[in-house]
Amino acid sequence: MPAFIDLDGAAVEVFHGVAFVDRDRISRPSNWLERATPAELAGAGIAEIVEPPAPPAGKIVVPGPLENRDGVPTRAFSLADAPAPQPDPVPASVTNSDWRVGLILWGRFAEVEAKVIAARESGTVEGLIVWQRWEYANDVFRAELLARREAFGFSAEEVDESLRRAAAVGAAARLAA
Repeated sequence: MPAFIDLDGAAVEVFHGVAFVDRDRISRPSNWLERATPAELAGAGIAEIVEPPAPPAGKIVVPGPLENRDGVPTRAFSLADAPAPQPDPVPASVTNSDWRVGLILWGRFAEVEAKVIAARESGTVEGLIVWQRWEYANDVFRAELLARREAFGFSAEEVDESLRRAAAVGAAARLAA
């Protein structure tokens, strides 16, 4: 990133595609950085800020403020712990077909199907609803799966995992098309 030291001694960062006033208080148009020669950049006191080396595993680079260090625009950097990886977001709904394929690939299809059949055979209204959704629904909704997770033999975490897997199946199918 280019920067310069202004007449007041402050380090000033400039951005490609943005007009600015240089250290000599000359207005520069938004395309000046792209069109200036190395000699023109040096004449205006514009230098590239040195980027830090790649951080070690498990760390991230945190940029500090731009500073004037003996007439050289410099940015201090520090290291911080990298944030823990976040799981893929849980979709609110997936197609029933993608959900079933996801269950097959996860090795859980037969188990879930047996639970659904047992729910239907219980003769309860809840059991019949679970079976109807399993057999005929176009979409599987997270809220409904969470409400009926025990009928499918899932914990709340397994509901989310089943939906993530189904979303991956759908994404792969769209890429293949």
